[in-house]
Amino acid sequence: MGAPQHEPDETEAQRRCAAVALRIALWACLPLSALTAAAAEPDSDALRKFGYFGQWARDCAKPPGRGNPYMEIVLPQTGYPFYQFWFGSGPKTSPRELRNVTITPENRLGLLTDNASKDAQMSVLIEKNGNRIRTYESRNMRTGAVVTKDAVIVETGEPTPWFERCADRQGH
Repeated sequence: MGAPQHEPDETEAQRRCAAVALRIALWACLPLSALTAAAAEPDSDALRKFGYFGQWARDCAKPPGRGNPYMEIVLPQTGYPFYQFWFGSGPKTSPRELRNVTITPENRLGLLTDNASKDAQMSVLIEKNGNRIRTYESRNMRTGAVVTKDAVIVETGEPTPWFERCADRQGH
């Protein structure tokens, strides 16, 4: 018979390793919604401070339509803030999350937008003038293509439209 088998003494390094593994396991069990809410809170705070929430349209006196889309920026209790468009008929567009929101020294709003499939992430800079906002710069993060530069749509050469803040409309 061979030498008797002894359980090796547990070393300090092994105890620390076990403690770290336990912490990692507990962290992994935290609800994802709790982590999302904590991560999203600074984004909602920056949007609130900038005044970029609620409903916006090219002309709030007119109903929503193709030439006058309504945009709604939502700051939910949990999860990331998001926006949707409504063109008057049919459902609102799919929500796009607003992340990494910052207010620049030029008093512009920088953010990333993300759709559910994560295939069209955009880096956007919003310009504000009184109660109106518009896209000042935007870039497709996947392709690197500049979509808007200096408040001009690159593809058409047209200026980006101004949206005004509307009184919130129920059901839209």
